[in-house]
Amino acid sequence: MASSTPSKTNRRPLQVAVLVETSYVFGRRVLAGIVKYQRQHAPWAMLFRPHARGDAPPSWLKRWRGDGIIARCYDQRMADALRATGLPVVDLPYNREGHGLPMLLIDNRPIVAAAFSHLWERSFRSFAYCGLPTGGNSTMEDRCRLFVVEAAKRDCAVDVFAASARHTTAGTWGFDKEQLARWLRRLPKPVAVMACHDPRGQQVLEACQHAGLSVPEEVAVLGVDNDELMCDLCHPPLSSVEVDQRAAGYRAAECLERMMAGGKPPRGAPYVDAPLRIVSRQSTDVLAIDDPEVAAALRIIREQARGPMSVSDLLKAVPVSRSMLERRMKQAIGRTPKAEILRSQLDWIKELLTTTDLPLADIGQRLGSAHHQHLATLFKSKTGMTPGEYRKRYRR
Repeated sequence: MASSTPSKTNRRPLQVAVLVETSYVFGRRVLAGIVKYQRQHAPWAMLFRPHARGDAPPSWLKRWRGDGIIARCYDQRMADALRATGLPVVDLPYNREGHGLPMLLIDNRPIVAAAFSHLWERSFRSFAYCGLPTGGNSTMEDRCRLFVVEAAKRDCAVDVFAASARHTTAGTWGFDKEQLARWLRRLPKPVAVMACHDPRGQQVLEACQHAGLSVPEEVAVLGVDNDELMCDLCHPPLSSVEVDQRAAGYRAAECLERMMAGGKPPRGAPYVDAPLRIVSRQSTDVLAIDDPEVAAALRIIREQARGPMSVSDLLKAVPVSRSMLERRMKQAIGRTPKAEILRSQLDWIKELLTTTDLPLADIGQRLGSAHHQHLATLFKSKTGMTPGEYRKRYRR
């Protein structure tokens, strides 16, 4: 006798609404993470309607009879509308304090630590931060605070751009650019500027051009999020901290699945461990070095480390003894010539792993290494991942 209980395969798929704007790379990556989760688990019937940041709650929301919602709330109005549905909701909020809904946050601490380390390794000792107007976004204010803390650990100060709300709209960008340019002109040079995100980094680069300041020689600029099209369209191309927000989308979907099954929402504001890396472009492709021989050695390493290179090769081009170069380079950047060559070659390996299909053996041949197993062991000892794992995680 056939059972009257519906089989698992015949159950109605869960109805999930996704209210995440996609005009910025954050939202697009979050959506990719949600899709990845639902493909790996029981598929959902997802309702997604493109909308812009700050839009009013959609009119269909009051009538919708679904099972759960993943959202990115920008204001209390949207949060109240989501709460009124009575459905499980997971929020990835614009501001860190959220709006009283269960939420997940991306941890700013590793983002800022990686940003400062990138600029410090380029021997900058003067730092600045360009964010949004105070009170406009607590996530960006948190990045500023953490950047100041990182600099203080090395007895450095940070000059913070004091933006005002009336200088942020597109209609007043001409005046904002002049305000930014005045601030940039008075900073000690060379200076490294961390922008709160890529759009702000783009504005800093435009203000540098307006002020007649050379990038990266006088002002190095680093953004956050690595919106590739935006960064590549900047002049010069903008370096950025790439944060894999797909991890946030995946984790939000995981939490919502649990809540729709009757589980408890996440307590407080749990941090999402989002993988990150620095994508270096021309806006930070410089080393702020006063020592002319060390500066020359670093320039040669940057130009030639994409092929076979040794310290002996370097000494043929720099007229100092090996011991003197080692001592002066260690004093200037904290690394020996050999360590700097290795660091530059590892950066090139990372670039090839994420942008090409070249096997490690071919990459090793380009660097003059005939033993790709040794190269794989070295790569893992420096990054904590095998080349294959790194490629899988960061492939563009």
